[in-house]
Amino acid sequence: MNALLQRPGIARVLALAILACVVAAAIGSIVTPLWLIDRQHRKLAESETRLRVSHAELAERLRTAQADEIPELQGTIEAESPSLAGGIIQELVGNTVLMSGGELRSAELLPTHAEDGFTAVPIRVTFNGDSLMLREFLYRIETSSPVLVVDRLDVTAEQNMDDTSNPWQGDVQIAAEIVGWMRSEAPP
Repeated sequence: MNALLQRPGIARVLALAILACVVAAAIGSIVTPLWLIDRQHRKLAESETRLRVSHAELAERLRTAQADEIPELQGTIEAESPSLAGGIIQELVGNTVLMSGGELRSAELLPTHAEDGFTAVPIRVTFNGDSLMLREFLYRIETSSPVLVVDRLDVTAEQNMDDTSNPWQGDVQIAAEIVGWMRSEAPP
C-alpha cells in the first residue's frame, strides 16, 4: 500500500476519492432529512384531504338526518311503555328539583291518557324549597327537553305559629302535576 501512495497519480486519485466520499456523506446528511420531511408533509396533506372529504360526507349525512326528522315528534319521550316514560319523567323532575335547590318528598305516576296520537304521561311530585328555588324549578321544567309541562301547581307557605310578627318562614311546600308525552303505539 505504501508503494501505491508513493506514486503521485494514485495518491491524488485516492485523495479525491476520500474527498468525494466526505462530500457525498455531507450532502446525504442534509438531503435525507429534507426528503423525509417532504414525504411526511405529503402524507399529512393526504390525511387532511381524506379528513375534509369525511367531514363533508358526515355534514351531508347530518343534514339529511335532520331533514328526515318528523317535527311533530320532537320533544317526546322515547320509551317502550308509559310506565317507562313515567320513570324517565320522574327521574328528570327529581333531578330538576335537586339541581334547583329543593328537597324532593315524593313522586308518583298518574294514569296516562291518549291525546292526538300521543300518550300523555302525567306525574305528581311534592317537594320543599323557597320561592327562588321554585322559580328556578319552573324555568328548568318549561325549558327542558323532552318537553314537560306543569299542568297543576299548588304552593303552600310554611307558617311559624310561635312568631306572630312574621308567621311566614320563607319556605314553601309544592305539589305539582307535570306532563310529558310519548308517541302512541301504532295499531297492529
